[in-house]
Amino acid sequence: MISEKEFFTQKRKEFLDENPRAHELERWGEYCYVPLDIPRYDFPELVKWFWEVCKPTYKQSPDVANSNYGFSNFDAVDVMPTGEEQTDVWSLNPQPDFLTLFPDILKRIENDFPFKNIKRIRLWSSINRVPPHRDHTRFVDYPSSFRISLYDENPRSTLWLKDCLPEEKVTSPFEFNLPNLDSTNSFVWNNLRTKHSSIFVKGKRKIIIILDRHDLDIDRYHNLMERSILKYEKFCMRSTRSISEYINL
Repeated sequence: MISEKEFFTQKRKEFLDENPRAHELERWGEYCYVPLDIPRYDFPELVKWFWEVCKPTYKQSPDVANSNYGFSNFDAVDVMPTGEEQTDVWSLNPQPDFLTLFPDILKRIENDFPFKNIKRIRLWSSINRVPPHRDHTRFVDYPSSFRISLYDENPRSTLWLKDCLPEEKVTSPFEFNLPNLDSTNSFVWNNLRTKHSSIFVKGKRKIIIILDRHDLDIDRYHNLMERSILKYEKFCMRSTRSISEYINL
């Protein structure tokens, strides 16, 4: 079994080999978390629909986040705008009605976020505490995990981040609690450098939108990051470590 650092190194190389321009993205590697210069998403009708159609999503196989499976920490809805069939370590709850019920929301996501296309939109509501983990996604050194906090009954964010080296076990409280901002509820974090976690408060519901399968428009990404850091620099989380501490160069 290879080490986490070797695994991250391998996945990074595979992505860079397939996407030569992706090397450019690592200019943003020190940024662990950035609020995005995108106006707030407030859609009560989408929230209402989610509670009507969501179902528990179950972990079907182990991944980098957790070697255990068979459990559920989330109620979920899945939307595949391109119509392609997908598999995942989590069970899916496809709801294609989203595309006819909420075309304006889809259009706005396509306009606001720096994607050439968006292949899956996941809406998740946690029903338990979520322990510290990385997602089994991108390990190139840039903020790549795009999220929208669509709905939250908690008075403060329940999401936490920690700058975390490979193999490092999280034993101390998380160092960065994501801020609640009036002007935006969209953000992105660096999955290579950080682990994320979520506390759960019984009776306080929340929904997060995960934009996890997309082809990135690199020029639009640079533009969005430049605007966002200029506007929200004091709310960003930054790392002082070298990339070589996370992957083998």
